Amino acid sequence: MTKQVIYCIVSIVLFFSVSSCGSYDCEESEGLRICTISLTPSEIDTIILRKYTKGSAFTNLIDTLILDSTNALFQFPFTNKDTSFLGVLKPEVLIKSKYDYEIYIPAVNRLLKITDINEPQQKMKRGFFSTDKTYCMNAIVSFQQDGKIINIISYNNQIFIHR
Repeated sequence: MTKQVIYCIVSIVLFFSVSSCGSYDCEESEGLRICTISLTPSEIDTIILRKYTKGSAFTNLIDTLILDSTNALFQFPFTNKDTSFLGVLKPEVLIKSKYDYEIYIPAVNRLLKITDINEPQQKMKRGFFSTDKTYCMNAIVSFQQDGKIINIISYNNQIFIHR
């Protein structure tokens, strides 16, 4: 073999081994879903979700969304007879880590403040000589609800609201 052919083969192998090894960022979490405990369907037929700039101490309101039958569906029962689960009809009803939130349930005059949503950026490594990206998603691991730290177990991605 000539030097040019050997150089070309070595260059190609080196290029693929360097470009295929490495890592890439996983996608952001789809967000937290609201679940209610010990609230009747009539008590949760309307929920107000206020989105604020993260870390603004609830002074910079970005958006207010009224959750009702047009954009959300509460399913009964979920894990037991008194727990409902929010079936999402629109993605904006999910609680994202980029913001702080207030969740208000007018029928029972209940206000929750959700802050410090912790979603560590995960990375996925590529295999040697692989150019494929395997899908991966970050997980929300904790948040503060009314000043209390709530750790999320596994990937349930739910906020439980008690009466």
